[in-house]
Amino acid sequence: MKKIIIVLCIALVVFAVGYNAYQSEKRANTGKKNVFALLPLTGPMAQTGKEAQAVMDYYYRKGNYSFNLLYIDSETNPTKAITALQQKAVNDDAPIVIAAMSGVVSAVAPYVQQKNGFLYGITAFNKGIPAFQRLHGDIAGMLEPVISYIKDHYKNIAIVYIEDEYGRLERNYVMKRMKELSVSVYEISIGLHTLDVRNEVLKLKAHQPEAVMILGVPTQGYINVMRELKTQEYAGQILMDAGLVAPQIRKQLTNDIIGSCLYLEADTAKNKAQQQFQADLDSMNLSIFCTTIEAVDVLNLIQYTLANNLPFEQKTYENMKQWEGISGTVTFSDKGDSSYQYLLVQHKDGKFVPVEESEGE
Repeated sequence: MKKIIIVLCIALVVFAVGYNAYQSEKRANTGKKNVFALLPLTGPMAQTGKEAQAVMDYYYRKGNYSFNLLYIDSETNPTKAITALQQKAVNDDAPIVIAAMSGVVSAVAPYVQQKNGFLYGITAFNKGIPAFQRLHGDIAGMLEPVISYIKDHYKNIAIVYIEDEYGRLERNYVMKRMKELSVSVYEISIGLHTLDVRNEVLKLKAHQPEAVMILGVPTQGYINVMRELKTQEYAGQILMDAGLVAPQIRKQLTNDIIGSCLYLEADTAKNKAQQQFQADLDSMNLSIFCTTIEAVDVLNLIQYTLANNLPFEQKTYENMKQWEGISGTVTFSDKGDSSYQYLLVQHKDGKFVPVEESEGE
């Protein structure tokens, strides 16, 4: 009996391998190129990955894209992401890969380059990688609207940042700019999983800053800083980075918080395509955020590249210089770098109102 079971198991494995090979060959015979979307569908960033997949699925079914779109779960784990991509793309020459999150992008980039493929990064800050193009805002673009506001209003601020790679990047940029502007800064950090921030906020208040700026990955600790400042009746201005529009954060915001966001996330006039995008996301019960915007942008950029017979290489986008994404102009610079347009907004009754408008009311 055991021998029969073993034989059956082997037969099933052989059948599965053969069927998968048949499906790959079938896709190849359509004449369409495979595009692999490596997203965190499980693990700590699964919400981000699932939102990206939902938007990609919707627009892929709705649109007329001339490529196959295949999903791979990175499990929010760089090592597992490499293995999963190698298994799926083993028979693809020069694979086109979309990868979310900086750690995963860095991990899979050498494999994609080795296969003579091309890699796109979303919700990631990587640059300087060969055969790579990022579709995500840069630190300067996200923070400069808030820094310009600080320059015009304050001489003494405090910053609290989430202690991770992104939080440190933002902290370092802000500290450099505050030094250039002769603004004094008191700083404090909290851990990625910290929830109780009462003591940290007491320390912030003791330094009597004119404003407090919250930086880093939008964790629950990130929002708890804002809440505790309000609880302790902090009288100064609370500032945030672009994290204030994250779906899990915006539901918990109080009025008058100032931060930065993409034009499409702000309460501004929208063109017809943007109005339709808003309606589409409303139908899926999703928020407009960099994740959902970049998920559509990357599909459209790949389609644009194929439709115009452009080579998949950095020079293509360097020569292009600018491209119209769903939220507005995306600027491409060297080494796979990119920037989106951000503006200063204030949270008012669930909307993000440009500060010029809110101050004029």
